[in-house]
Amino acid sequence: MDPIRYIHDATNIALQAQNALGYNLLNLVPYDKLSSEFRAGLMENTNWIVPLTFRADGLDDFKFPLDPIVSLSSKNIITRRYVSKGQTRGSIKEHWSQDDWEITISGVIIESNPDDMEAILLELRKYLDSAKSIEVTCPVFNQMDILRIAVESYDFPFTKGVENQAFVIKGYSDGDYDLLIKN
Repeated sequence: MDPIRYIHDATNIALQAQNALGYNLLNLVPYDKLSSEFRAGLMENTNWIVPLTFRADGLDDFKFPLDPIVSLSSKNIITRRYVSKGQTRGSIKEHWSQDDWEITISGVIIESNPDDMEAILLELRKYLDSAKSIEVTCPVFNQMDILRIAVESYDFPFTKGVENQAFVIKGYSDGDYDLLIKN
């Protein structure tokens, strides 16, 4: 094999991710490469490749080795009321509030040293198994006022190659709430 081709293939992260996941990812643009006008028009249900760091009391900060793909989705909470014997068609909509952000974080961890891979996965699991919400530092999350997430589920599916491990983390935005209000 051509030595130049071997070095290129061994250091090409996109090719390693393709080999690990078994399919090509869409051509997604990293968040920091987007123009400020495009960033200002962020839309729901959009995938972004972003740097992401988890932070929690008593744990070291966890920065994902490769920037994961995040997807955000939310909705308004609306109650529809139907007027009995009304003269018009349709319902009366009562806008109550906004729902939590539904968050999906997915990606692949690529590490050729099995001991380092094990250490990365153990550190990540400390956050995922935590009974508290996790602080997040991420440009897209912070722009949407998401400062904490509560992890609902996580998955480490079968991934081709011992140096690769895919992951999918699902959760909801969370905040600090005062349940007792002083008069």
